[in-house]
Amino acid sequence: MGNAQSSNPELKSMLEALELLGENPESLVSQYEQDGFEITLCRLQLKLTGDDDDEKPYFLSTLGSHLMLRYENSGAVVDLEDGVAAFRRAMDLTPEGHSDKPERLQKLGAGLQVRFERFGIIKNLQEAIILSTRAVELTPDDDPDRPLRLSNLGTMLQTRFEELGSIEDLQQAVVTSARAVELVPDNHPDKPIWLTNLGTALQTRFEQLGSLEDLQKAVVMKTRAVELTPDDHPRMPLQLNNLGDTLHARFAHLRDIDDLQRAVATLARAVELTPDNHPSKPFWLSNLGGALSTEFKYLGSIENLQEAIVSETRALELTPDDHLDRPLRLNNLGSTLLTRFEHVGAIEDLQRAVVTLARAVKLTPDNHPSKLNCLINLGAALEKRFEHLRSLDDLQEAVVIQTGAVEPTPDNHADRLTWLSNLEGVLQTGFEHLGGAEDQQKSSTPHTPEAELIPDVHAQPDAAALGSMLSTHSSSTYAQSIDLSKAAALFMEAAAQTSGSPSQKLQGAARCIRLLSRYRLSSSSEVLLQAHERALDLVPQVVWLGHNITRRYHELVKLGAFAGGAAADAIAAGQHARAIEWLESGRTIVWGQVIHLRTPLDDLRKLNPQIASDLDRVSRVLHNTGTLTNTGSSSTSTSTGSKHISSPTVSLLDEAHNHYDLAIQYDKLIAQIRELDGFESFLRPRKLSELLPACKSGPVVVINVHGPRCDALILHQPGDIKHVPLPDFSYQLARQLRRQLQSALQSGRLRAADGHPSDEHERGYIPLPEPIKHKHRESMREVLSTLWICVVKPVIDHLNLPAQGNSTLPHLTWCPTGPLVFLPLHAAGIYTDGGPAETVMDFAVSSYTPTLENLLKSPLQAPSNPNYHLAVLVVSQPSTPNLPPIPMTKIEAKVVKSLFAEHTTNLNQSDGTVDAVLRAMETHGWVHLACHGVQNPKDPMKSAFALYDGALELSTLMSKSLPHAELAFLSACQTATGDEKLPEEAVHLAAGMLSAGYKSVVGTMWSIDDYCAPIVAGRFYEVMREQIAAGGRLQPAYALHEATKLLRERVGVDNFVKWVPFVHFGL
Repeated sequence: MGNAQSSNPELKSMLEALELLGENPESLVSQYEQDGFEITLCRLQLKLTGDDDDEKPYFLSTLGSHLMLRYENSGAVVDLEDGVAAFRRAMDLTPEGHSDKPERLQKLGAGLQVRFERFGIIKNLQEAIILSTRAVELTPDDDPDRPLRLSNLGTMLQTRFEELGSIEDLQQAVVTSARAVELVPDNHPDKPIWLTNLGTALQTRFEQLGSLEDLQKAVVMKTRAVELTPDDHPRMPLQLNNLGDTLHARFAHLRDIDDLQRAVATLARAVELTPDNHPSKPFWLSNLGGALSTEFKYLGSIENLQEAIVSETRALELTPDDHLDRPLRLNNLGSTLLTRFEHVGAIEDLQRAVVTLARAVKLTPDNHPSKLNCLINLGAALEKRFEHLRSLDDLQEAVVIQTGAVEPTPDNHADRLTWLSNLEGVLQTGFEHLGGAEDQQKSSTPHTPEAELIPDVHAQPDAAALGSMLSTHSSSTYAQSIDLSKAAALFMEAAAQTSGSPSQKLQGAARCIRLLSRYRLSSSSEVLLQAHERALDLVPQVVWLGHNITRRYHELVKLGAFAGGAAADAIAAGQHARAIEWLESGRTIVWGQVIHLRTPLDDLRKLNPQIASDLDRVSRVLHNTGTLTNTGSSSTSTSTGSKHISSPTVSLLDEAHNHYDLAIQYDKLIAQIRELDGFESFLRPRKLSELLPACKSGPVVVINVHGPRCDALILHQPGDIKHVPLPDFSYQLARQLRRQLQSALQSGRLRAADGHPSDEHERGYIPLPEPIKHKHRESMREVLSTLWICVVKPVIDHLNLPAQGNSTLPHLTWCPTGPLVFLPLHAAGIYTDGGPAETVMDFAVSSYTPTLENLLKSPLQAPSNPNYHLAVLVVSQPSTPNLPPIPMTKIEAKVVKSLFAEHTTNLNQSDGTVDAVLRAMETHGWVHLACHGVQNPKDPMKSAFALYDGALELSTLMSKSLPHAELAFLSACQTATGDEKLPEEAVHLAAGMLSAGYKSVVGTMWSIDDYCAPIVAGRFYEVMREQIAAGGRLQPAYALHEATKLLRERVGVDNFVKWVPFVHFGL
């Protein structure tokens, strides 16, 4: 003792004080060695102070603070309990009206909240809120401690919301936390933690109410908190963890991979900065494991999954047995083990998952909010074990557990949507495997350690448990006994949830559609149509305007086509108008978004100039930024163990996040406008009455092909819809013809497998040996005859169109769907060796349109105003650098100039740069592009016209709004080809010109012969000049019809590859 005393002056002073009081110093030395100076000093001061001493509450409060700080670093429960007791005694001894009363109230409240977080005792949280509310009330507005007390109260209110579910608590938490942030400057040392608290409250409100603006603000707040925290600050891991968690949440909603990678890197840094003995280390590890699991799901690297299990296992190891979060850690680990089993197949992972999840269920109190999630995950694991070990007991247990978990869940629960989806999966498995169970040899589950952990939540031990829940029919088979309408109602409920991401809700609608389509009942017809309608409403939310266009198209590829199936079921139900409306709103979604950004606002300006101005401003910026095809990423790496993750640069992240913010503003403005009188339908999908004027220039034939069904719906004056069933055609046949055509074109070297033109000397066309030509012709002949017999001829017959000979032909506009968009309906017919026997060209002039809305524009008119200036831009590229020469483009340009000499601007060769062409397109109503064209199948937005100094890409065209645009002739390869993965989206250059404002566009379905192009162009513009001279409406479709006829005569009717590719879009 002497050595300790002499070597430590602090201890020596305390010992001397004890000797003066006649106390034994031995106990003090032991206490000092255990507690250190601050805590020992506080205990000594308290020993020397009576209850009536004014200093006693101060010493108690100081002792409580030191004990709580030690608890934060060690996790020792005795420190927590002693700290709360000290705070309570200090508060009790502080009289009302004392200046320190608010501080004592706040400290006790904070201590009780920590105790709640450790033990889950709700009365601790309730008392903490009462005390903290009183502390805020007693604190003047200008008191420097007011922000701290407000922030603490906000955190407590949010915690109570998470426990009891009162939205009022959550709203108050946001308001209180925001006020705390407003009251302090950025240089305040506690500003970062208060920003984080506000961000967490905003994130929670987003999860409940779905306002994306809240999620964006949460990311901003937590990012700012990290920026304001010094690198070596002990709270940096906390700030990093909170930011990573919110980035992970935003990824779950927006599916931006940059958010996910940044989340993993941020969470990994939080773990790296935290020692193992820190009580929050398990929490950080658990969050990192969750983010790594998500990264595995989306990027597919098994290394992510392995690291997730390592993180979650370590989190569990560091979590005390009596800790409130231990069941959560078990649940997370069990779920990740199940995922690894599904991808690696090790049965020990599956068995361990069941044991771990069963343990989580057992340790979670029945009234705990996470109990249901634990049950759902255990049910999924049991279902998976059934699939591999074939024990019906596992499946029955899974059905009952998941059904029992979902039924009592409140409608507004954030996870209800996911749980409903999981229930659908186990119901489907029950459909497939529990039917006729009495005829199967029932296997029994072997006794395993987890058997006694699995809760006995079912009332009936067999398949009747689910049947009774859904209403049982008298039948021996399970599939017949199930009440499908009840199951469908569950999925529709999932699709209608206010919480959850659009992708999750769309999944619910899609599952309802699949269920009712598989087990069709007459009583379910309207429910099926409702599910289709809900799905079509949700698709634009998944393919959100806040994403760049490449991302939107990527989402559409993953989703597949919803519109075709919806239309097919509507037609089957006799609801033809509904089918037309759904096809219009459910196809060319991205084009529709681009067009909406250019909507004229004249009527809105008259009613509300301010909101019209705001919408115009936001739309312009979104229009200019939304067509970016990729944001890229930087080469900077953040280490997470053995792995390095690239994170996007800050500037690119800022750009993407600014675009998100603009899209959120846009959505809010649209919602506000729809509340104005007369604007309830503003930018909503058009109704049939609005679409009928599309047939003003002739019948429009909408052809829907889906599964085994194909139907034509014909819109024509006076405005009715004619339904023409096409029973001999199907989706499968359309795909077969598409492959046949593709094969013929590739073997004929007219289109390379990678989508680029395969030409060496011309615009993609190379002369072939005669045997190959003959095979090619026969294949094309078969495609065209099948289209005629199965699709086009029934439409012609229904319209009662006679062959016109040399008389004026009616105008038909085709609006096909699915694989039909890639097939030449305009050339369908029976072609014999002696010539055409019967073809569509004998009955009508054909055009195409991706949507009916494209036909609602005002028609092209001959210039009757003497002040009108016809301006024709001709771009010719006979020898573009690094591409094969196409010399006939010079002849083509001369032909056009000879017909419109004084009205023509020719940008030839080096004059035809990207910038020069774009500038000229802004002042010329007609444009003729004679150059190479490329359809890019890997990234369709990079499909382009090859100009002298680079590519004029489709994404660039989509960003343009050309006020004088009238007519575009795209004399290049594959300008109307489209993307096979996105048949409903018309992702090609011709559609891009329509989107840019052109009313009428001539394009090509495949590569064209360089020597044929001047023939077609010459005759086309001759007819156009004749129409101008005649006055009135211009009809480019008729001009192309005449030009194609001339080319067909020149090259021979059976030389399909040369004359068929020319097509007309629009008016």
